[in-house]
Amino acid sequence: MLTLVLISITILFFVVVLFKRMLNNLLPVPICALCISVAGTWLWMLLLKIFGYSINIPLLAILMGESVTGILYRGVYVVKPKFRITAQLSLLFVLFGTTLVYFLITGVFELAALFILVPVTVFVLFLSLTRSSPHSTSGKQLRKQLEHCCD
Repeated sequence: MLTLVLISITILFFVVVLFKRMLNNLLPVPICALCISVAGTWLWMLLLKIFGYSINIPLLAILMGESVTGILYRGVYVVKPKFRITAQLSLLFVLFGTTLVYFLITGVFELAALFILVPVTVFVLFLSLTRSSPHSTSGKQLRKQLEHCCD
């Protein structure tokens, strides 16, 4: 299965590169040939799984995880110049992306995940509200540390 996946990514990559100019004219944001290739590969794998074929689940999960990370990085580079993408928003994206991928692969939504997703979302909203107040000093140091988590 790994060989088939590697072939799929490679072929899709070159096809997307050949038609990239046309695709970029049709789509509102520039595309990444590698991102489309990986996503296209896990999409056909997911369809095979849905139709009852045996696939390599860890390989599917790896590819879907790559897409979550790829979308996050693409968002940071495309959206960040216009909006402030913080480390906290990145964390939210990864948490929700992981939850979505888990659901797509297993077909199970674990309600216990809400015990993480809801408080973290509330915390991020709280931080963004305190940021909008110019006189707010609460959480300033924490916000600074969180914003530079990957530096």
